[in-house]
Amino acid sequence: MIKLEEEIQKIVEQLELKETEEETEEKIRKKRISSLATPKLKTIEVPVIITEFLRKKFRRILRKCLQESRKIDYPQHVWKDWCKYKPDDRFYNAWLKIWANAILAHASQKRTFILILPEIAKEPPFTSNGTRLDENYLIAAADILVKHNKAKWLDSNKKTLLVWWIDKKTIAEEIVKIIKELQLNIITMNDLIDAGIPEEIIPEIISELEHITKIRLISRGNRIIGIKFEEIL
Repeated sequence: MIKLEEEIQKIVEQLELKETEEETEEKIRKKRISSLATPKLKTIEVPVIITEFLRKKFRRILRKCLQESRKIDYPQHVWKDWCKYKPDDRFYNAWLKIWANAILAHASQKRTFILILPEIAKEPPFTSNGTRLDENYLIAAADILVKHNKAKWLDSNKKTLLVWWIDKKTIAEEIVKIIKELQLNIITMNDLIDAGIPEEIIPEIISELEHITKIRLISRGNRIIGIKFEEIL
């Protein structure tokens, strides 16, 4: 693993050391040392470059953990045609909860955190044998998940739903476990995205990480590009 100081030297060489080919090795060495002490470097936050091997291994292990986590089963009755019709008011809330669990199961079975309701309304079990659950009831069922912090709307029209089919704390704990095993103290946002974690949920994963370990966000300009785990190594 390349140390932070070595990476800073690389950045300095790229940004500051634009000398001619005639400069002696001694002049370059002196300028490099001088540049490292300049105030300009204090505004640059640079991630440690980790080996591509370890980064690929981290992504592969996390992706596998997500893919192999326990799938949530669909409620039995949602496959029945009669279950797609609104029942008597006495049973309405219980009926909506059944469909809320069906949405959670659907995200789990599909291994996706983002559901587009108009699209899944056309898929089984929300549509089967020509019978389709009314989309308004699908939204009402999704609202139950939102109320219980199992989901959240990503748009004001209630079309796009983020579903926590696996608990965010569980994901954060798995990330910490993997980087400890790999002795890896920095991961990038792209590492998380490539492992199957949507960009939309990364802020909440970071929030969970802050509760279970000490981290520092790495930025380039106004953009967060990585996470450094202060207590791993």
